[in-house]
Amino acid sequence: MRKGKEIIFFVGLLVMLAFVGCTTSGTQDLSGEMGSSTPIPTQPSGNVSTPNVNNPTPTPNTEEILKNIVMPSSEEIFFELLCDNIDITVYKGNGGWNFIFFKLLSTRDLSGEEILVSTDIQTTPVSVGNIINSGDSRVFDLETFYTYQGISWEKVLAKQNIEEQTRIKQAYELVKESLPTVYMYQIQIPYSALGIDDVQGNAKKVNEITISIGGVQKSYEIDNISREPEMVGGFGSALMQIQGYAWGYRVRPTLTGEVVFPEVSFIAKSDLTLESIKIENREVAVVQCNLVLRLKNGFVITTVWDGKSSFDVDEGTEIAMILTVEDSYLANKLQGITSMYISVEYECNGQMYFTTDAALVLLTAESSDIYAHIVDDIDPLPYYMEYLNCLKD
Repeated sequence: MRKGKEIIFFVGLLVMLAFVGCTTSGTQDLSGEMGSSTPIPTQPSGNVSTPNVNNPTPTPNTEEILKNIVMPSSEEIFFELLCDNIDITVYKGNGGWNFIFFKLLSTRDLSGEEILVSTDIQTTPVSVGNIINSGDSRVFDLETFYTYQGISWEKVLAKQNIEEQTRIKQAYELVKESLPTVYMYQIQIPYSALGIDDVQGNAKKVNEITISIGGVQKSYEIDNISREPEMVGGFGSALMQIQGYAWGYRVRPTLTGEVVFPEVSFIAKSDLTLESIKIENREVAVVQCNLVLRLKNGFVITTVWDGKSSFDVDEGTEIAMILTVEDSYLANKLQGITSMYISVEYECNGQMYFTTDAALVLLTAESSDIYAHIVDDIDPLPYYMEYLNCLKD
C-alpha cells in the first residue's frame, strides 16, 4: 500500500496555488440513510494571505499552512468492489428479492454496461446494467483530510487543539482541487449473475466474485454468499406485517456492529402474545425493541420490549416496531454486507407461529475514508469511534 506523500513545494505547484486563493467551505455531510455529520468545530480562519497573481512566490503564511501536510496518493484507474465481511444467505421464497446490492468505488464516472461480473459458479461475464449513484461522489471529505494529518479525534470532540485544526482546514481549502474525486456506486447484481438463481431452491455457494471494468479485472474472495432450499421459520396469519424491512439498509461503522432498523409495522388480526424476536440465520444479539401500540379505542402505548418476554396484544392493535441489534461480524469494521432474517414468534389460540422478513444490511464508511484505507493504508475508524458516534450521546 502506498503512503500519502508530503507536499513538495516545486515551482509548478506554487504557480497553481497563486490562482487557487483561500476560499472557505463547510465540511461534507454523511449521505443517504446514515444521516448528516456535525461540522467539525473550528474557529474562524482569520485573514489568510493569498498569493499575488503577479508574483508566483507564496507568502510565508501560505508556506507555513502547507508545511508537513500529507496528501493522498492518486490512483487514476482505481476501482474496488467492497467485498470485505460479506455474509449473505438467501432462501427460496425470499420475499421476491432476486438481487444483492454491492458498493463499488471508483475514481471515474462509470456506467452499468461497462461493469462485468462473474463468479466461481457462474463463469460467464454478465453486464451489471443497473447502477445507482448513491450520492456519495465528491472530492475528499475534510474529515478524511484531517485523518491523513494524524489529528486526534478525541481532541476534536473535546474542542481542543483548535489552532491546529484551523491550519489543516486552511490547507484543505488550498489543495482540495487537486484531491482525488471518489465515486461510490451502489450496483445491483442479480442472483442469476451470481449463479444462485436456482428456481428449485437447491443449495448454492459463491466463493469468489470477479469484476471487470475497461479491461481491468479483479477477483475477490467471499466469506459467504449462499442460497438455501427453504426459508427459515414458520408462518401464521394472526400477525400481519404491513410495512417490512429494507433489502439494502445502509449503516455506518460502530464499535459493536450496532444496527438500528427503520420502523416496521404489523396489525394483530386476533388476540395474541408476542413471545420473542430473533435473527434466524445468524448469531446476532437483539439489544431492544421499541414498540408503539395503537389500540382500537384510539389509545397509544409506547414501550420497550426486551424481545424475549411474553407480551399480550389485543385484536385490532397496530404495532410499530423499531429493532436494535448488535452484529459482532460488523463490529469495528469499515465495510460489510449481511442478510438478516428477522422472525417474530407469537402464540395465538394455543399455537405457536412465526412471521419472518428479510433485511440486507450495507455497512459502508464514506467513500474517501475507504479510499484512504485501501490505497494509502490510512485508518479512518477513529473518526467514527472517537468522534462521530459520540455525537449521538
